[in-house]
Amino acid sequence: MKSKIKYLEDINILTGLAIVFVVIGHLVTGPEINTNSIHWYKFLKEYIYSFHMPLFIFVSGFLLHYTMPSILTISDYTDYATKKIVRLMPSFLFFAIVVFVMKILLERNLKVDNPVNSYSDFFKIFYMPTFSFAGYLWYIYVLLLYYLTLPILMQKVKVELLLLASIPFAFIPLTPFFAMDFFFEFLPFCLLGCLASKYYESYSKILRSNFLAFIFIFVSISIAFYFYHLPKALMGLLSIPAFHSLVLLFESERLKLLSFFGKYTFAIYLMNTIVIGFIKAISFKYLGFSYNNFGFLFSFLVLGGLFVPILIKIFIFNKLPVFGKYIT
Repeated sequence: MKSKIKYLEDINILTGLAIVFVVIGHLVTGPEINTNSIHWYKFLKEYIYSFHMPLFIFVSGFLLHYTMPSILTISDYTDYATKKIVRLMPSFLFFAIVVFVMKILLERNLKVDNPVNSYSDFFKIFYMPTFSFAGYLWYIYVLLLYYLTLPILMQKVKVELLLLASIPFAFIPLTPFFAMDFFFEFLPFCLLGCLASKYYESYSKILRSNFLAFIFIFVSISIAFYFYHLPKALMGLLSIPAFHSLVLLFESERLKLLSFFGKYTFAIYLMNTIVIGFIKAISFKYLGFSYNNFGFLFSFLVLGGLFVPILIKIFIFNKLPVFGKYIT
């Protein structure tokens, strides 16, 4: 088994930055995104979605490899896999149930995104998570698949070869059943994260010495994205060294808030959509907000999606032993 690993502040900050992008992208998830009054947010979401999940999956792959113990026997793998299942599945199931019940109860009186049409919809979360009532949970589903498969593969095949082999599959249309489409679409970015972890010292030196080039290139294609919607693979690939070099460029003291978000990324991911949906439902129903004045609500939704899950984690889940251990 690996000895105690060194804490990497830049990875924690990069994780915090990635979860901020995720929250902003979750503010509107239904057909209302096409409302003329929020065309500005529609473009912002399209821009963020062009790179934010590749960036998020890259960090996930980095952490997967960086924290992975030596797996030499079936017993080693069984122990590792059990820990990952216990780490991820209780939260996946718990929040699937919470979202399902909340939508059934609230949609009678309030506007909710992606409503539940029937009780049988619940089972869709297990075989087609990306198209379920809680579509955002696909990431947890796919992350668990990565944890269960990649450690075995990396014992037999070098990460570099796995990365090369994964690239063609990312461009082949695959079935959404069991999230195979997203599993293979983002697999190269997960393996890039593994590769960055394997050669972290060399990788970080390249970022530090070429940060201006990486930032300039990403800013340039971001400007181009305004006129031409460039492929997600390209945007995602170029976003990684740009944002990571920026994190390394700034002193960690200046990025404490992002570091704070990085610490609670899992809780934010699990609960931000629920919090955002609740704030929107109450604001639209009782506070006079609508998509016509969505700009005023924007900052409150972002702050709520980031901080409320953290507060729930600290003051509720951490106070309950079972929840604190198995949920979030």
